[in-house]
Amino acid sequence: MIRLTREVRFALNEMPGSDLARDGRHNRWSCWPRMVGVRPYVRLRVTLSGELNPSTGYLCNIKLVDDLVQETVVETLSMHASRGKQASELTAIAFAALSEKLPEEVKLENVELVLTPYLKYSKKSEDEKMSRVTQQFEFSATHRLHCEHLSDEENRRIFGKCNNPNGHGHNYVVEVTVDVDDQQQDINVMVELETAVMSEVIDRFDHKNLNVEVEQFASLNPTVENIAGVIWDLLDGKFVSSQLANVRVYETPKTWADYSNLK
Repeated sequence: MIRLTREVRFALNEMPGSDLARDGRHNRWSCWPRMVGVRPYVRLRVTLSGELNPSTGYLCNIKLVDDLVQETVVETLSMHASRGKQASELTAIAFAALSEKLPEEVKLENVELVLTPYLKYSKKSEDEKMSRVTQQFEFSATHRLHCEHLSDEENRRIFGKCNNPNGHGHNYVVEVTVDVDDQQQDINVMVELETAVMSEVIDRFDHKNLNVEVEQFASLNPTVENIAGVIWDLLDGKFVSSQLANVRVYETPKTWADYSNLK
């Protein structure tokens, strides 16, 4: 099975159906927002799955996805956003609108509404009564990769310059994903999520020497994998309005680890 994701960019204009919305240039970085007032610019990621067409090599023509989003989603979301619908509701509306129009040979796997570079909502086909929210956070910390049960020579061989006795630092990026019942209010979820992450993770880790100042790493090597697992343990059970689904930690833009309870 193949999965294909297409990102469509557009502005939630106050006047859907205008010439700017219909001129075929909606899926661009500028996305033609109205020049009167400030209008949200968003990205909608549509993930499809199925079997390839043996003739074309396509799962689905991405132009079809662009057209369907423009014809069935943009105007609807603009209207509902102007009426105060919350982001989780907009994501569900987009999922429902697209699922009715896509060809039978492809399955709609996921719709993701990206509101900012740090916040996104998603709706998966597996459970239409649940949404998924991902919020990004940052902290800076130093660490040294070292295992006490290994010799100094083995530590240097395995961890290289990361075994420097004086340590080294990273600007870590943490993405916390929670599953949310669609009946919950977005604001309650976000306040609870940010409060828990700030108190349990950021305040504990930020501008700290992880090996020395964070008790969870007193005898645990602070690899990015272990950091992700520790953050999961610190956050698990801390939410009332949602359920923890995944923790992703970026050590660098090229290296990250995920921790979840999925088998």
